[in-house]
Amino acid sequence: MARSTKLILIAITLLALFLRLFRVGQPDFKEEEFTSLKAAAYLTYCWQDSANCRHTPKTLKSRFLALVLNNETIPNLVSEIYLWDFVKDAPSDTHYARAWPYLTALAGVYYTFGISEFTSRLIAVLSGTLLVGFSYFFARFFTGSKKLALLLSFLVAVSFPLIDLSRYARFYSLFGLVFLGAVYFIFKLIKKPKNPKLWLAAGLLLLFSYWLQLLTLLLPAALLIYSFFYGRKLFWWLLAALLLLAGFSLYSGINFFHPYFISLHQPYWQYLSFMPEFVLVVLALPKLVTRPKTAYLSLIVFTSLVFLIFFSKLPPASAYLAHLLPLILLLALISAKLLFERSRPLIVLTWSALIFFSLWRLAGGVRYLYFGRDDRSQLRSAYQLILDRFEAGDQIAGVQVRDYYLKDLPGQTQILDLTATDAATLAPGTFITWEKEKAVRLEPETIGYIKTRAQKLAGDSLDDYGVEIYFLPK
Repeated sequence: MARSTKLILIAITLLALFLRLFRVGQPDFKEEEFTSLKAAAYLTYCWQDSANCRHTPKTLKSRFLALVLNNETIPNLVSEIYLWDFVKDAPSDTHYARAWPYLTALAGVYYTFGISEFTSRLIAVLSGTLLVGFSYFFARFFTGSKKLALLLSFLVAVSFPLIDLSRYARFYSLFGLVFLGAVYFIFKLIKKPKNPKLWLAAGLLLLFSYWLQLLTLLLPAALLIYSFFYGRKLFWWLLAALLLLAGFSLYSGINFFHPYFISLHQPYWQYLSFMPEFVLVVLALPKLVTRPKTAYLSLIVFTSLVFLIFFSKLPPASAYLAHLLPLILLLALISAKLLFERSRPLIVLTWSALIFFSLWRLAGGVRYLYFGRDDRSQLRSAYQLILDRFEAGDQIAGVQVRDYYLKDLPGQTQILDLTATDAATLAPGTFITWEKEKAVRLEPETIGYIKTRAQKLAGDSLDDYGVEIYFLPK
């Protein structure tokens, strides 16, 4: 690598690190971050003191199948994780091992540096930053162009969706890095199938990618389609393996294909709005599929999109596309060259438009990313009202009460699920709370009853915490 290229790549990587690290510890935890927090906290406290560990008896077969099937609800061969109850300061009954490699790594961070908003997001920050550097080598391999590789690195560095997920205490950022590595080494393996090091690298990355996110299963499906056109021998091997797996699944009654995530429904066209750069890829598709490398990348993207739009049971979310975004950005850059190959000014103009759009999107998201304008509930401030007024014998009823911010309460404090509790049966001395976006989980009659019987402490008309808090007087 030339010295000038190296300096530019270092500058882009440092920019990416700054955009992901700046004020990353300031916002309160939100949504699924609490699940990562509670699961990794259990592992941390278990490592610190075996008295905090919990064990559920399971057969060796059961644990093996849980590992192979990536079943997060029961212990597997290498991981047994429960959600930590911060009020009781003890493990709960709920087993949760989704993306267990990420949770284990996060627990390692907690064990070394302690638990906080900053440390919880550190793995996501570092993964997102490493993705920028790896994107350069990825693009250089698939295009042979140093210029395209640097362009991709820059676009990944300033991509608003990727920055957002790199500041989120979940596995998505790490998954994006591991998935891109799997895509890279699998293609190299196709070209050099007798290289044992490539088998090891591709196999491990594919396996860890699968344990992080089940959407990895779409990668072999895309590979099967690709091999039909560009490697018939590989196609027959993959088809035979798939048929053997299907036959064994029918014989044993063990379903390896996770059908509970699949359903026919109205298409989720929203996915297309998450990535406007995809328009270029669609326009250049006839040319992209005539080249083995770009055909490979295109089929990975289209296979995933077809599944998510037409067959995925899960509601649409941009996080399910984040691992594809580096591929889409690279294909968009290549598409500009293919569409305007006779006009260099048009190629440069299109690339400039992609850069401008990314920077414009980032500029529009600065307040969201760094200064609390993301409609995130201010739980620390709101829950402080409960902590200040709490007396012995009081209880809490709520919708997904975030116990991390209530860990100073007495360990015997009862916390009730308001969605499964009749509000009329709540005793005096009960704090009732829900985040404003969670109001849809409550019946209007329940909210009406609470508003007429309880004293309002926080919420609309009183503050901008985004958290409703009521108290039933004693």
